[in-house]
Amino acid sequence: MVHSSSEQIELKEKDIKKAKDLLAKKYESLGRTVALFVKDKTFSYCLNELSNYEIAKGNYERLLRKANNIKNKVDTVNDCKSEIFELRKLLLEKKREEETQLSRFGAAIYEAYTNNNFDQDIINELDQIFHHINITIEKYKTKSENTSVILFSAIYEKKLKKKKKELSNLFIKASLYILENNLDSKINFINKDKYLISLKKAIKSRENLDSQILNCENRIEEIKKEDNESPNRKLEEIKREVESAKEVKINAAILLGEELYNNLPDDINSEEIGIKAISLIDNITLQLAKIESLEQDIVKLNNEIIITELSAQIAHERTKIKTLEEEILNCNKQINKIENIINQKRDKIIELKKEGTFEQSTLDLIALDESDGNTER
Repeated sequence: MVHSSSEQIELKEKDIKKAKDLLAKKYESLGRTVALFVKDKTFSYCLNELSNYEIAKGNYERLLRKANNIKNKVDTVNDCKSEIFELRKLLLEKKREEETQLSRFGAAIYEAYTNNNFDQDIINELDQIFHHINITIEKYKTKSENTSVILFSAIYEKKLKKKKKELSNLFIKASLYILENNLDSKINFINKDKYLISLKKAIKSRENLDSQILNCENRIEEIKKEDNESPNRKLEEIKREVESAKEVKINAAILLGEELYNNLPDDINSEEIGIKAISLIDNITLQLAKIESLEQDIVKLNNEIIITELSAQIAHERTKIKTLEEEILNCNKQINKIENIINQKRDKIIELKKEGTFEQSTLDLIALDESDGNTER
């Protein structure tokens, strides 16, 4: 596909932009390479630019360390939140398991309590929990058994079931009461130790999860107190500072690289600035030559456009000249035609004047000539 000159210029301008971007990167690389190589050596070229680059680099690295520190805190907070979420799901399972074990232990305690298998002081303690509901259960049980009316019997049975369901919560309450008051050693029934082992294991599992959640929550609070603000918001702020400092550092490296390229002597060697710097200098030279070549191509293309435009203008002007020449030719033809008509009319006038005296006719012709002369002027 053949491109017009304008399209070729546009393509070459894009190539120049890419070439200049690459050139800037090479200047930056040269600046960074030389600065690193001569860090602990005596170096007398571009000292001001070198100092500015070191300052910009130091500021960028300081902010980057600060940003990484804040990011670590943010990651810690996020990790803690994720861990809390997972731990709370586990905690629900452990709480259900704990309630199940508490209920089983409480049911065993209740059975022993109703069978009077405990010492009186323990029974007195458990009366606070079970006595009232036992009375109610016995009342509904007795009424249900003694009534002859089927409807009433069904009502009492329903109330009895409801009260027995309430026992589940009392089983848990009794278990907790026994444990919290260290009464487990004073009670005794079949499989008591087995119940206690399962229950205490469930409680310990739940407590461990509670402790882990609390540790995560405390860590989050500690991080928030350290900075007195949200680490996420602070991270966004420091990111902007880091990006700005990075841009300053890059520009300082580019300026240093450009000054080094322009000021380093031709006989500089790798021992003074490093092998990589020598290679970069050669690459920069080639890149500059490429940009210059592209710019010259654009000048040529622009000249071609101007030449084309001027040629078109010349062709247009020649057309105008031709048109004017044709118009002049037509005008001359018209003038000749009019002059012929005038001559014919003059001849006619002469013939007509012959009827008068010669003198008078001559005078009239002179007047007519003067009149024609004035008209021409």
